[in-house]
Amino acid sequence: MPKYIIKEGMLDKFIDSIVDSVKKKKLNRFMKDIEKKDPVLAKKAKDLADAYTDLENFIKKGEKK
Repeated sequence: MPKYIIKEGMLDKFIDSIVDSVKKKKLNRFMKDIEKKDPVLAKKAKDLADAYTDLENFIKKGEKK
């Protein structure tokens, strides 16, 4: 597993960029880049995308009622 050097604010920016890519439906490009380097991180990003879609669908169902 790669070792990361994490500086102040870097983690927040990284997580924000993952969430933004999920919101903009551009996760596939991110996944292709990261799968080779860190498969664990890729799995967690996929789980995040699934959770985001579930939340989005739940909210949409609530709006219809």
